[in-house]
Amino acid sequence: MVRMMLNVSNVSFRYGKHKILEDIMLKIQPGEIVGLIGENGAGKSTLMKVICGLRQPDVGNIQCNCDRIGALIEEPAVYPQMTVEGNMEFFRKLYGTTRQEKEEIMKLTGLDKFPKEKAGRLSVGMKKRLGLAIALLSSDKFILLDEPTSGLDPSGTVSYTHLRAHETLRH
Repeated sequence: MVRMMLNVSNVSFRYGKHKILEDIMLKIQPGEIVGLIGENGAGKSTLMKVICGLRQPDVGNIQCNCDRIGALIEEPAVYPQMTVEGNMEFFRKLYGTTRQEKEEIMKLTGLDKFPKEKAGRLSVGMKKRLGLAIALLSSDKFILLDEPTSGLDPSGTVSYTHLRAHETLRH
């Protein structure tokens, strides 16, 4: 029997009086790619925050069979005064990944071309790439991406389709 990577059962969440999530059930197997589709305000980002532990559900249970969840939810959390390389090195040390893995991720995301650029001066798309790279540093098992292609040019969008190549590099 395959052990689920993620099992969300009967999860509900409110912001004050507003029901955002109600009785959500979701199962994801290892290696599976899942997309959440819904209108703006439907609760997709909120569900991701609940899964990551950034918000606590009012009721329900979440089981994730990995040590850490990599996530890029809404805006990338980067240090604007640090360079791309500085941000990557900081998060590499924080998450305990190797320098080789960091270099592979920088190449995969195209950040290897801008290592000395300050993160605060990056375009929206390049900040998104940096956020993706940090999420990949964080976890090689389970990654949540919220609107991953918004702000990216066509070549950046195509790069996201090559995430499976990264999985092969790390295993």
